Amino acid sequence: MKLSFSTDYWKNYTWSDFCLFAKEMQFSGIEIHDIEQDVFRAPGAIFSPDNPGYAARKLANLKINICCLDTTCNMADAERIQGNAAVINNYIYAAASVGAPYVRVYAHHIDGMSDEGEDAAVAELLTQVIPEAEKKGVVLLVETSGIYADTSRLASLLRVFACDNLGALWDICH
Repeated sequence: MKLSFSTDYWKNYTWSDFCLFAKEMQFSGIEIHDIEQDVFRAPGAIFSPDNPGYAARKLANLKINICCLDTTCNMADAERIQGNAAVINNYIYAAASVGAPYVRVYAHHIDGMSDEGEDAAVAELLTQVIPEAEKKGVVLLVETSGIYADTSRLASLLRVFACDNLGALWDICH
């Protein structure tokens, strides 16, 4: 069995700290939450612009993978479809660049919006980003929290697209 941990809610740690923790605890992977954080852009970190191959080589030497990148945008926000599509496409590109097979996406309720409106916004957004995921060989995983904690609602969404580049990430806490 391969185990990984998420960087979500870990504050005041460096990229080296995450790698050391993964190695010491015998984790096989790291799930990176919010790639725009400074900790992941600092010199020597996984998405550092100064030496893009260094962090990947370090992970390979430690036998640690990046298993998933977690987006922070709400797919149900109909007013931000274009901006969210750009963010998700950036995550798809970043995942492909570090060999991560998955990008986690989610959708939470929008005040005043109907279920149908939320689902329509999500479908429009996914229509825009799935082609890039297919090209890059990355799978988008819809987290089962927020509006898709309802399994029948998630199943309906997945049936609409019925493709290998869209799946579910089961969040057992929600």
